[in-house]
Amino acid sequence: MHLAPVTTRGSKCAVLLFFRWCLRLRTTEKAASMLGYFAQFSLRPDVNGGPHPNRADGRGLRVMALVSALAGAAWWLRPRHSSWIDPGPSTPSTPLALRVSGHGDVPVLLLHGLVGSSRFWSAGYDHIGDNCRVVAVDLLGFGRSPRPEHGYDLDHHVDAILSTLDQLGIDNAVVIGAHSLGAVLAVALAARTPERVAGIVMFGPAIYPSPTQARTSIKASGAMSRLIALDTPLAATLCAWTCAHRSWAARLARIMRPELPSEVARDSVQHNWASYSGTMRNVIIDTNSAQLVTDAINAMTLIEPTGAVRPKMLMKIILGNRDKVSYRPTLERLATASSRLAIETWHGGHDLPIRHPKKCIAALVAMIEETHPDRAGHPQLEHGYAVDMATDI
Repeated sequence: MHLAPVTTRGSKCAVLLFFRWCLRLRTTEKAASMLGYFAQFSLRPDVNGGPHPNRADGRGLRVMALVSALAGAAWWLRPRHSSWIDPGPSTPSTPLALRVSGHGDVPVLLLHGLVGSSRFWSAGYDHIGDNCRVVAVDLLGFGRSPRPEHGYDLDHHVDAILSTLDQLGIDNAVVIGAHSLGAVLAVALAARTPERVAGIVMFGPAIYPSPTQARTSIKASGAMSRLIALDTPLAATLCAWTCAHRSWAARLARIMRPELPSEVARDSVQHNWASYSGTMRNVIIDTNSAQLVTDAINAMTLIEPTGAVRPKMLMKIILGNRDKVSYRPTLERLATASSRLAIETWHGGHDLPIRHPKKCIAALVAMIEETHPDRAGHPQLEHGYAVDMATDI
């Protein structure tokens, strides 16, 4: 791949604009967009397919060095996650790697988003386990779970989750906390086996009415997403490099994803092209997940959960007011069409469970109390992390 030049004047202007954004707004979203802009043009091949005349003078290499410097600055200016506590890695297992805490009789299932892992749910979520049994899994093909060469459609993902619950001996209906991709799997699980799902709390769900809207929303979330989030040749090339140099990729992920805690960023490279592209295409893009929400609500309304009470609100959707991944018009339409679905807006972006773990835990506790009225007001259920939200920043 040949490097195309970027003018010195343009580079200087971009640098000044980048630091202005970082220093004045302390935001990483615009920083990531700027990095995507530089990557797009610094990696652009020569239109004629031959060596670029300016390549010999090292200008393209200087641009790449500039990208690295900007990435380092973004990492240095990253937000500190004072409320996020590292829970440690999951335990490798089949069909899914997992983290289990608590010995209560109320099962809580936590499902992360694309290229995430169970580590996305900080150690604070384990405190619900004082009265519940909390299970945080690495989804099929991600984290420390197995990575088969194929089988990343909706059914395979749901099968892996159900098999994990069976192996743990969990027969009672679960309360699900789900983020982004995890929300699609949660409603698919409820639509297929409504008796095994008591209620769902979704944070920034990747719920779309059509493949076109799914791609549009993902592209609109930022320049980096336009370049590498979808199943593009550049994304495939980057993923192949990641698989071949996973330890280096984990270090680079800490720099390129400064909005995430370091441990979560490192885990974001724990996948392969088959798991990433298959899940992105089959679950997020090609699934009519908006219709799936309606199907799940209908199924949950007709069939009672095992070992729990069906709440008035079967599902709750919580969005960040700066979330560019979730498609708000569809989610609001679904909430208007059903009295069993509620929607709330919080201050934040697409990473609410990381930025506001205590508020998210409180939302899960509220769902637990609705599905298990005998637990309402139970002192163990209101253990520190769940109710102390004063310092959740």
